[in-house]
Amino acid sequence: MRKKKNQIERPLFNRRVWLFFALLVTTVSMMASGRENTLTDGIRNTQQSGTTITGIVTDNKEPIIGASVLVKENQTGTITDFDGNFTLHNVPAGATIQVSYIGYLTQEVKLGSERHLLIVMKEDSQTLDEVIVVGYGTQKKANLTGAVGQVDSKIIESRPVMNATSALQGAIPNLQILPSSGDPTASTTLNVRGTTSINGGSPLVLVDGVEMDLDMVNPNDIANVTVLKDAAASAIYGVRAAFGVVLVTTKSGGTDMKTTVSYSGSVAFSQATRLPSMVKTSWEHAEFVNTATGNAGAQKSFNLEDIERMKAYAADPQNNPEYDIVKGKFTFYGYTDWVERMLKKLLLRIDIM
Repeated sequence: MRKKKNQIERPLFNRRVWLFFALLVTTVSMMASGRENTLTDGIRNTQQSGTTITGIVTDNKEPIIGASVLVKENQTGTITDFDGNFTLHNVPAGATIQVSYIGYLTQEVKLGSERHLLIVMKEDSQTLDEVIVVGYGTQKKANLTGAVGQVDSKIIESRPVMNATSALQGAIPNLQILPSSGDPTASTTLNVRGTTSINGGSPLVLVDGVEMDLDMVNPNDIANVTVLKDAAASAIYGVRAAFGVVLVTTKSGGTDMKTTVSYSGSVAFSQATRLPSMVKTSWEHAEFVNTATGNAGAQKSFNLEDIERMKAYAADPQNNPEYDIVKGKFTFYGYTDWVERMLKKLLLRIDIM
């Protein structure tokens, strides 16, 4: 009887143990769930404690599209739309708004009581050199794979030149400047990377997007010059760009620029290095001409009577006629130094630009 009773009580004990274990698990789950809900409510309440901030980003001329707007405290942010507008939600009180864009200085604004911001970006002159003009757009120099050369106005302004073409001589690799003569004002030709074809060819020159002669541009008006050396430029400008493209950007005014006055001048002296020896009397000229015609077997140009009258005028011009008309023929016995009349010993030319 005792053995049978133990067999009956053992299942009841096992049921009680399993019931206690299930109750314990349920209690722990409810405590964990309650704690999670408490944390979620706390986070939600924290997020809802922030404010909504709106604003516009501009460069004082037009809105900036795609500028990065970031809240430094929680690293949340957005970008500006086509009108330069942005909206930030759940921004903590007293947060710092950071605005950045390529080519501009990063701006930081400490929030106060304002809810709408007007952020004016300033150009970063140190990073502008890293941007290269490639066709109708720009590209970072680090990402550029084509052959492109560029100079700015600082190099051009430091050279005492008469035209823009001479200012680029030796400034850009593979750009050859070929002057037509020794005259500093003479026209020059451009060549990119040596011989082009059997028919020749010159690069396409565009000044602010308009094709024109580079010699017609004032060097002081140039902001920068970019030379596209690869044949890939033909994909943008067509077959005319097969021999290279020279892109010239001129200077433009700005709201923060002050009125400046600049002067550029040059002085040139022109004089023949060597002149032929000329005769100083008319009778010497006549005898030389007669000798030349006689050696050629032709009839002499001057007769002896005319030569004697020339000698008499050279010896005493006061008492002898300078010219005479015999039988309707005009004969000149005097002498004119045409070289002295036509050429001055020193020609001074001053060009003011």
